[in-house]
Amino acid sequence: MSIPTYAEVTARVETDLPQATIETLIAAEAEDVESRYGPDDEQVDDLEGGGLWLFPQGRIEEVTSIVETLSDADTTLAADDYRLENQGRMIRRLNTGTNQRTEWGDRARITYTPAGGAVRKRVIQDLVHLAIQYNCLAGHASGEYSEQQREYQAEREKILKALRPNVRLVA
Repeated sequence: MSIPTYAEVTARVETDLPQATIETLIAAEAEDVESRYGPDDEQVDDLEGGGLWLFPQGRIEEVTSIVETLSDADTTLAADDYRLENQGRMIRRLNTGTNQRTEWGDRARITYTPAGGAVRKRVIQDLVHLAIQYNCLAGHASGEYSEQQREYQAEREKILKALRPNVRLVA
């Protein structure tokens, strides 16, 4: 999994928190990202077919295998039976490949490597920075200086948008 190290996190933010606390924050944010978006190592999606395109949970870097089910028959597809489109966000069924069909069968099981390991690492790092800097006060004023605290949950969601999976559509 793409998890930032203690050194990578502390290089960008100044804190007096102990290393063990920061490493706990890193692990907690990584666990939250994985629970929301799945692991970033090999992933398997079981998708409903029936159209020209499939929309996996995340962006695909590389397809390991696709097993298509039509009625009760499973077929392992060849690489020329489908094409990744839209930067790995959708898979088009081809009628020119080894196992020609004009649309996907009833179901498809896709095993793939998700794209975006560097993005995920940066998101986890940004979430840890937010947690370190958050002070739970609405604002602070001292003389002519005043500061408004950003809302923590809204900022978390803004950071997590970078990993948002595709909306599943039926095509």
